[in-house]
Amino acid sequence: MFLDQVLSTDCQVRKSLTKLHTVGKTLFLQQAISSLLHHFQQQSIQVLLDGLYGNEPKEIQFVVPPDLLQEKEFLDPLFSKIRHPKDRLLLYNLCHLFAPLENFSDALKIALSDEPIDHFVALCQQIRRLEKEVIRQSRTLFKTTYMPIFRKNYFSSYLAQVRKKGGKLPYLDYLKPKEEEFFQTFYEKNRSILISSALLGANIAPLYDPKFYLCKELAKIPSVPQIQRRLQDFPAHLIQSLIHVVRTSKMLDGYEKQLAQAFYPKHGFGFSRSFAYQESAPLGSIFKIVSGYAGLKRHLEKELDFTKPFDPNPLTIRDEGPKGDPADPKNILGYLPDGTPITRNFRGGRLPRSDHSIGKCDLERAIEQSSNIYFSLLAEGAHEELLQTSKAMGLGSRTGIDLPMEIGGTLPFDLSYNKTGLYAFAIGQHLLTVTPLQVANLLGALVTEGQVKKPHVAKALLGAYTPKQTNSQRFNQYFAPFHIEPGIFSETLNQSLQPFVLPFDPVTLQAFAFPRELSRPLLKGLHKVLNGERGGARPEAIRTYFKHPELKKDYLKLRANMIGKTATAQISYRPFLDKEGESALVKHTWFALAHYEENSPMFENPDLVVVVYLRFGDYGKEALPLAVEMTKKFLEIQQKQKSIS
Repeated sequence: MFLDQVLSTDCQVRKSLTKLHTVGKTLFLQQAISSLLHHFQQQSIQVLLDGLYGNEPKEIQFVVPPDLLQEKEFLDPLFSKIRHPKDRLLLYNLCHLFAPLENFSDALKIALSDEPIDHFVALCQQIRRLEKEVIRQSRTLFKTTYMPIFRKNYFSSYLAQVRKKGGKLPYLDYLKPKEEEFFQTFYEKNRSILISSALLGANIAPLYDPKFYLCKELAKIPSVPQIQRRLQDFPAHLIQSLIHVVRTSKMLDGYEKQLAQAFYPKHGFGFSRSFAYQESAPLGSIFKIVSGYAGLKRHLEKELDFTKPFDPNPLTIRDEGPKGDPADPKNILGYLPDGTPITRNFRGGRLPRSDHSIGKCDLERAIEQSSNIYFSLLAEGAHEELLQTSKAMGLGSRTGIDLPMEIGGTLPFDLSYNKTGLYAFAIGQHLLTVTPLQVANLLGALVTEGQVKKPHVAKALLGAYTPKQTNSQRFNQYFAPFHIEPGIFSETLNQSLQPFVLPFDPVTLQAFAFPRELSRPLLKGLHKVLNGERGGARPEAIRTYFKHPELKKDYLKLRANMIGKTATAQISYRPFLDKEGESALVKHTWFALAHYEENSPMFENPDLVVVVYLRFGDYGKEALPLAVEMTKKFLEIQQKQKSIS
């Protein structure tokens, strides 16, 4: 199962591992490479493998001496067909991960030489699970038997040294780290004895040793009989050597982390980073809001005439959707108002197709049904305006939130000469990457008349500025030496302390012109996404609401006061460690939603923006139920606060 997750189906690394089906062969591969490294006085395994099996003329070529030909002949069928240098290194590292040569004694190598490697790995996993229970019971013995001796004989002098150096924390804050440190030392020293006693069903500790009674209990662990059946033909005197081979998670972290780092991106995947503001991704169709604004603004500047009504529609086309062969450059995607066909290759660039037929569409219909070719054509000849609009709405730069390590995303740099890139950028693809926080800020600016605000994290203080709390501070100096809080003497203090959100002044980072002529067409289109008969996020088009009709009621109740936009961004993703597997085309889905206060005039008094970002999703509309439920929860909390106040 592990190999299925990290290797592609038909890669040469997997085929070579199939040939290494026993522990003996896996160990011999490592031994052969170790012998060759020693002979050629090399420290780098990758340099050695590239010299033996690389095809690049610049690589060092190694000539193997006769006494090492057997090792070379063993390695040839395993490495010769692997084309990528890192895949050769991957094969070696996986073998070392499953059965590290340096941990095997000579006797253990002989005993396990014919053991299938998958059986050996499964056995190691079972022993690791057993070890968790061994650690738990060992910790109990350590606390009751060994720790009191330490506290009696050594801790007083240790604490005196800490106090002398200025340590003022309670003694437990110094005792607990020392207890954990000594337990780890105790367990590492006795690990093989304790686990071996459980597996052998025999007590190998001396009678006078406190561990004697623990070993008797370890043999009663429920998982022991299953492991014993696996080891019924295994030499008993090698059990402790086997335990030494089975590495704990801590050991794996120390010895094998380089295996992961070697195949990760240069700066890591960042699994500990927040996807909200520290990771960026392609945006997709939500960016059509920006393209629509830029097109409307250019149309307004070009067509403004105070003597006649302003037409708020910058472009009208007919979108025919995905018809014909998508690879055919002459494939017709739609028509201009004069009947000119819009082909796949159009005016020097390759147009993206819409995923369904829309028919005649203006700006509102294009937003409602997410027409791709509409916004691509709207951006034609306006790459500078589109980039400037993106920057004005906060894309391509940090929002300034008071959290560390925020990233700013990216904007494309090649739009002046890359027409295909411009077409893709207009619908949120190409080199555009954003964070969900930037999207929330963008939508927030859209519903607040173009004001791009600096986001803040709400900070709650318990009972801030209350008279009771202020009064209690007067007695702190008297109670501090006893580590006592003054509040414990007040029966009413806890009742008076209510959470208080620390206020902050809104900061406008930048603003863009957003008159009614520009805002109404965009906001109406976004309203129709949720409320229009053919809207991309109408309830009839969302699978979740068929499976959970109770959630549909929440959506129907709230959608009249909401605007939103779906987005689906396609990326090329390689889910394997090897270099042979083909990249998969996967989708990241978005839904951005803004809610207006109930009973307010249309598009006035917004109170909430929600952005949902789902990696490896299907369609952006499937993220909508999450946004709706968050909106519902927000309104419930808001109503509760109003009733309290």
